[in-house]
Amino acid sequence: MRQVTYLIAVSLMAFGLTPFAQATPAPTTFSVQTTPSAISDAALDSLLAPVALYPDTLLTHILIASTTPLDVIAAHRWRQANPHLTPAQVEQALRNENWHPSIRALAPFTDVLAQMANDLHWLQAMGDAVIADQRRVLDRVQWLRQFAYSQGSLRSNSYLKVSYSGQTIAIVPRHHAQIYVPFYNTRSLFSHWHHHDIQPVYWHYPRHARRHAGIYWSVGVSLSGSFYFGDIHWNNRYVVISHKPVRHWRKGAKSVHSRDFKRWQPQHKKRKRISIRERQRPLVLSHESQRDNHKRVITETTTHRTLAKPVTKTSKLQDRSRVTTKPVAPPAGMSQRTPVVRDTRAQSRQTPTRGKALKQTGRHRAVTTPKVASRER
Repeated sequence: MRQVTYLIAVSLMAFGLTPFAQATPAPTTFSVQTTPSAISDAALDSLLAPVALYPDTLLTHILIASTTPLDVIAAHRWRQANPHLTPAQVEQALRNENWHPSIRALAPFTDVLAQMANDLHWLQAMGDAVIADQRRVLDRVQWLRQFAYSQGSLRSNSYLKVSYSGQTIAIVPRHHAQIYVPFYNTRSLFSHWHHHDIQPVYWHYPRHARRHAGIYWSVGVSLSGSFYFGDIHWNNRYVVISHKPVRHWRKGAKSVHSRDFKRWQPQHKKRKRISIRERQRPLVLSHESQRDNHKRVITETTTHRTLAKPVTKTSKLQDRSRVTTKPVAPPAGMSQRTPVVRDTRAQSRQTPTRGKALKQTGRHRAVTTPKVASRER
């Protein structure tokens, strides 16, 4: 029996075939070095699988934020340092932060930020795909939605409202003031996955999520009108944003038809590629960087009583060759408008026995201080 098996194996190898080979599916990995334009439909569908069924506005912020991955990581660290802030407090605290509005809009969604920041390969590959071909990304989103709709996995419920019009499926939150994020098993929801060489990305649902209609839902996040500044123009397949601040939302308003909304274009020059070291780099916000600079150089500003001009002195980075001067009260009988200064460094070395004449610039002339009698020891 062994000889027969050996002869069969030798015969298969002669024709270039591998005997008894087992087909193993390729792991779902996305190389950061992959060229954005070379990504296949299978890889793109796998990337979009965990977010394709999100509400359109939330999906808009995710697509825009993926083009600035370093800000996503910084926002995730900031949320880890401030976990107990309410959405209103988060919006107020990040108002002056130099991040894209989509990053600030995602700050209340701690679970979504954690998934994006913890998977750097997914974050980089998604940003590359959005920058390379925005229309193609939105086409694949619609393909996944139609596939889920045909399987009966995508329907309107108490959290989302699904509308089907022609070849476009739009998803909006049931209540505009509150959004529930769905976390679903992509491998069971897309039961008949059409790509056999790559599996869809799966985001694990958080512990506090609750199950409803076969999907796990996060806790509702209360939002203000400023969250709805972006949307998707499905007819033309591109993202639109409004640069005007939106304070309140109106029920039934179609923001994509407003002239205030314009097509969003990614900023190629501001985008930087991420590396594994970025996760270990300390987070420095704008106000913290200024505070650290003040620790390094302490600056005191005093106003001269006569010239009314600020005089600045530096404590740690002071040039030792210069002489620090400080104003003193003029002696009796001298005009209050004439400044008198003395050398504090020379005074620290020896007891002054005689005043010095210091020349003043501008309209003030040189003034000689009166003699000071030395003390008898």
